[in-house]
This record gives sequence, C-alpha cells and structure tokens, in this order.
Amino acid sequence: MFCKQCGSMMFPEDGKYVCRNPDCDYVEEIGDKKSEVFTTKSKLKETTVISGETATLPKMREICPECGNTEAYYYMRQNRSADEPETIFYRCTKCNYSWKV
Repeated sequence: MFCKQCGSMMFPEDGKYVCRNPDCDYVEEIGDKKSEVFTTKSKLKETTVISGETATLPKMREICPECGNTEAYYYMRQNRSADEPETIFYRCTKCNYSWKV
C-alpha cells in the first residue's frame, strides 16, 4: 500500500495503514479489504507481494542464516548518499531473524 499524498510505503498499525514519511500524516483505515496476492517471476528470483491486514512486505527466496528457512520478507532503504547502493533488509518468515545485505 502506498500513500496517496506522498507516494511513500504505508504499514499496518492498529488496524490502519500509516504513512512512514515523517513529513506526511496520511492514515487510511484497513477496514474489510481482502488480501491480494501478486506473484512476479524473473530470471533471478520469484517475488510474491502479499497485501492485506497480515503482511505488506514482499517475500523472496533467501536462506536465513539463523534457522535455514528459505523464505524471507525484504525491503530496501537508501541509508547513505544517493551515489551509494541501497541496503536490503531481510526478515525470516519462520523465526523473524533480521539481517541486511
């Protein structure tokens, strides 16, 4: 779910989607929205994006260094200057261990 005001990614919080952009205060009720599953396939990896009340992060095949599970949620953040690559953060779907690349 993306913010209709600024375009940033929104996350579920207390039954509402909340924009994480500190300069934006947009909030949208989750209500009775049904989950939708979108699957895309590329030559490198298969990505499934689940939207709905339970999960909003995309999921991909990535091996967890803690438990060996083969699926993890991921998101990317630009932590440094614009000329540096983004950092990819992973969270295991089984044990919730988080790591970054």
